[in-house]
Amino acid sequence: MKILSVATTINPRFDHVTPIESTRSDVTITHRCHVIAELIAVARSGLVDMVLVANDLELVNLEALQQLAGADGYGPRVAAISDVTEDRQRLTELGIPVASPHLSGHEFVQWLQEVHSQETVHAQASSELTADELQFLEQMDPEHKPPATTEAVDKLASTSRPGRRAAPYDPTTDIPPDDVQAQALGHEPPTYDKLEVDDEPEIQPDEEPIERPPLGHVTAVWGPTGSPGVTTVAVNMAVESAIAGHRTLLIDADTYGAAVAVHLGLLDDTAAIAQVCRAAEHRGIDAAGLAGFAQKVRVHGTQLDVITGLTRAERWPQLRSAAWSQVLDAARSGWDQIFIDCGFSLEQDEELSFDIPAPQRNATTITAVTTANTVIAVGTGDPVGFVRYMKGLERLSEITQSSIVPVVNKVASMTSGVSPKHQLSGVWERFGPSLELRHFLSWAPDVTAAALLGGKTLAETAPKAELRKAIQKIMHTCVPAPVSTAASSTSETADSAGTKLGLRGVLGNVKHRMVKRHREQIRQ
Repeated sequence: MKILSVATTINPRFDHVTPIESTRSDVTITHRCHVIAELIAVARSGLVDMVLVANDLELVNLEALQQLAGADGYGPRVAAISDVTEDRQRLTELGIPVASPHLSGHEFVQWLQEVHSQETVHAQASSELTADELQFLEQMDPEHKPPATTEAVDKLASTSRPGRRAAPYDPTTDIPPDDVQAQALGHEPPTYDKLEVDDEPEIQPDEEPIERPPLGHVTAVWGPTGSPGVTTVAVNMAVESAIAGHRTLLIDADTYGAAVAVHLGLLDDTAAIAQVCRAAEHRGIDAAGLAGFAQKVRVHGTQLDVITGLTRAERWPQLRSAAWSQVLDAARSGWDQIFIDCGFSLEQDEELSFDIPAPQRNATTITAVTTANTVIAVGTGDPVGFVRYMKGLERLSEITQSSIVPVVNKVASMTSGVSPKHQLSGVWERFGPSLELRHFLSWAPDVTAAALLGGKTLAETAPKAELRKAIQKIMHTCVPAPVSTAASSTSETADSAGTKLGLRGVLGNVKHRMVKRHREQIRQ
């Protein structure tokens, strides 16, 4: 049996190290750590085979498991010891095996060996061939020997075997002779037997594939520093998506200045994103659990689900990368369209300031733009903002492979000159990135200020504004309209058209009657 090296934490309420060491078995405690940070450092060093957590169990979460796995994703096996029912249940939900501290030394050793062997078997299962695959290889190549087992490989590795070099080239034996060459070389002409082909076996149809619902489309809205209008674009795009018939989720992931709740006029701003990440980090989360944290917002006759942002910027350490990734996976499985209001910073050098992996303030933004299907990059058209925008796009293109859609906001002749769109397009072609610039949002401070003052969206305060139509166009460009929505939108258009015609008819009749009465009074 292989010697199993275990690193563990010390719990003052019970002693589990002495019973394990008293057995003098192949399981040995090599490191006794006092805090979870020390345990993580030992695990990442690669000196142990297992990590046994006995104290500070409240710190064992998705982020801790990610740190234990290391950069390559293959870390030591994690197990825990606890006599608290809540901790045992929570750790089991995270996939961590838990044992009671009242086990004997031999029971501890047997349990640790079983936990480690389960992990080893799971890791080797993907590389071993099944019985059907071995039978198929034997039928295709009868002379081929089946692959050796792990024990046979270890046995062969322990013995040396000299290398076998290729024989010298001989054209009389290496080239199959044909009839002419055979007679010239003194060989008999070869005879070729007719290849007998058995009837092809009847191919059994495979089992019907399991139909899985399509995953939702994630759109991350990002912009550089300088208030380019990222939140305005994200909120109104999400509203237009909900109006189009999509089940839409809007997430405020800006760790510097969350403002989605203000734009929508929400009074109950409880930092739902922190609550969601905390729940995902300790117990995991699915679409149903995520929906419990979302606020239902009625906008323009439709419903929009909103996950509000941080109430204070200093709460950013509560948003861990592992938990945030699980939140996005849950969102994809529960909603058709997910819009994320991201922060401006894309720096990834924060972990250089710490000796061990630490929370990163920009992890939410970086994870969002790297995993999103589409990134809406918003910038401004003024000289300072436009230069800053083009430099930020270079950094964005380096860290993500997602589709980037550039959008220039606050376009006005007073800051970009005569024919501002033409001026900005010319500068973009000469100095900008290789992305195509097609979307411009005009500078309309009166329209946005009125909407922000009332806590409304552009669809509610200015449905016919050019700014609202431009954002609606961007949404339809990035998000395809659902099939069911086409018919409903057609019927709604017809109904609205009929209502307008009816009103026009009534107004025409009233006007006609008033003119008729006026003429009769003049005649009298």
